[in-house]
Amino acid sequence: MDMELECDGSCETLKIVSDEDTDAKRKTIDVDLDSYGREDVPNLPKIRKNVKQSMVWDHFERLKGDPNDPRAKCKYCGVVYTCHSKRNGTRTMKHHLENCKKYPYQKKRDQTQMTLAFKPKDKVGDNSSQLVCESFSLEGCREALVEMIIVDELPFKFVDGKGFKKFVDKLTCGNHTRFVVPSRFTVARDVLKLYVNEENRLRDMFVKNKYRVYLTTDCWTSGQNINYMVLTVQLRILNLCPIENHKGDTIDKTIEKNLKDWSIERVMTLMINNASLNDTAVAYLLKRFNKGLLFGGEFLHVRCCAHILNLIVTDAFKEHNDCIDRIRYAVRFIRSSSARFLKFKKCIELEKIACKSYVCLDVPTRWNSTYMMLEATVKFEKAFDRLKDEDASYRHDMSPNKEDWTNAMMLIRFLKVFYDVTLKISASLYTTSNLVFHQITVVQNCIHLNAGSANALLVGMANNMKTKFEKYWGNNVKNNLLLYVAIVLDP
Repeated sequence: MDMELECDGSCETLKIVSDEDTDAKRKTIDVDLDSYGREDVPNLPKIRKNVKQSMVWDHFERLKGDPNDPRAKCKYCGVVYTCHSKRNGTRTMKHHLENCKKYPYQKKRDQTQMTLAFKPKDKVGDNSSQLVCESFSLEGCREALVEMIIVDELPFKFVDGKGFKKFVDKLTCGNHTRFVVPSRFTVARDVLKLYVNEENRLRDMFVKNKYRVYLTTDCWTSGQNINYMVLTVQLRILNLCPIENHKGDTIDKTIEKNLKDWSIERVMTLMINNASLNDTAVAYLLKRFNKGLLFGGEFLHVRCCAHILNLIVTDAFKEHNDCIDRIRYAVRFIRSSSARFLKFKKCIELEKIACKSYVCLDVPTRWNSTYMMLEATVKFEKAFDRLKDEDASYRHDMSPNKEDWTNAMMLIRFLKVFYDVTLKISASLYTTSNLVFHQITVVQNCIHLNAGSANALLVGMANNMKTKFEKYWGNNVKNNLLLYVAIVLDP
């Protein structure tokens, strides 16, 4: 091709003459030049380079059909997916290849391969962890899911939540075998299956090993006015069932039925509270299970120590509780309306009391809630004094004075001993029979020391407690001697 350049005097336009064919046709193209002689080329349309085809098309086959709704079929298992380039893409097909059971190039992971992981210890109160070897399995994940539902008391519909499913998908995205979250109906069946398996295991243990068991029972009435009874053995709940009433005949027959259903014949002790109707239930069981009892049932009845301690402390609150009534009035006053509570919060800020908790109202029939109310309220003594100046409606004869706050401080120190003892002997995650004797001596020493106190309030409460203490723990007539054996055998 011959090229001929023609340029005028200004050199602003360059004519390119092209001689293409023998017919001598000439075409002229004007190209603008800038002041530096460079071409000002217009924006040409972008030409898309050849994009590399996805690897999924080596394993999928396009199907004939509607071009607006293209589909592709897996060459190995025949699953069909939509494959529109803009709406779908190839991500779904890539995910299919990772889980396709007939995919010949699947990298199979050795399911027996163990990995190191930190696992928390099962010991109560121990927050440390231990290094263990574990392997991934779908069955283990499903069992762990069922255990989580039971332990954390979650509803079955929890597994249907989008957030939980996304979380599980992220956890298992590194595994070639993904864990599919079961539906709430499947989880419910798994929970029932676990219960049945555990029930059969316990029944086999009682029948084959002939263990001598210790039982604990309790009765109460729910808010719906329904009577319930629970029966536990070795810290495990055997049965929770509704009963007609709390009479001794009803309780003993229900216990007998549960023991026969579980094939339990050898009973060591039965822990029950001190109500007189429970003596009837114990006498009935002595007749029915005389052969399987220890020493002919002489030590069958174990009185609930937490219930006895509750009777001791409650009896002391019948008198000498004027300061408690006045502090209860102060708490009820600020919690009766939001406006009063906001005014009380301003008093806390003005007094610069650095406490994040607030006062709580007690249940007068439960001494432990009264103790918690006093412990939370004495921190705001200065705020209550300022409230008396800020709010005229708070100025009342029932408002606590300086002496009431002083007595409240002494009551807290006095009741803390009984509160801590109650927590120790009423624990449900570990055995407490080896702790009972030591805690009884702690209570006895506390009563003896405060009986000689200079404070009249503490002296009166200690004397009332001493009378009740001597009734239940003052002699060995009502004490079960097996509790002393537990102390001797305690390692």
